Amino acid sequence: MSPQSPDSKTPLEDQVLPLERPLALSIVQYHSSHPETYIFIARTASQQVIAQVRHDDPNDTLGIEGYFTETPELIRHIEQAQEDVWKATVDAGLDKYPGVKTLEHMREWRYDGNNYPRRDEKPPWGDGPAPWEKDDEGDVRDD
Repeated sequence: MSPQSPDSKTPLEDQVLPLERPLALSIVQYHSSHPETYIFIARTASQQVIAQVRHDDPNDTLGIEGYFTETPELIRHIEQAQEDVWKATVDAGLDKYPGVKTLEHMREWRYDGNNYPRRDEKPPWGDGPAPWEKDDEGDVRDD
């Protein structure tokens, strides 16, 4: 199945320029053939869009990636995903916690080849409990 924005049923291969479709199809096929993967898609510092298929393992192992020309469809796809993440963050009441990025920060962020968010990075609050795991006095909740 092609990566699609939630409000759009447009497959990745239909969001890129015609010359880039073979690469997009390769990415889609790799993802379809490896059910333990997820797709990371972002704008880059070089005004392109990167689509990566990463394995859902502790190292986020890269399976395949491709760089594409920014198209209105790809930008809409990324912006819709950012809006969905932001809405889920707000709905869960997590938008005021330290280190949580605003929608504006998400929109400004650009992948540069070295700043992929790693699972082994410590959160902004360090090794201790997350802010939402503490009560008003700073003690860890039992619930």
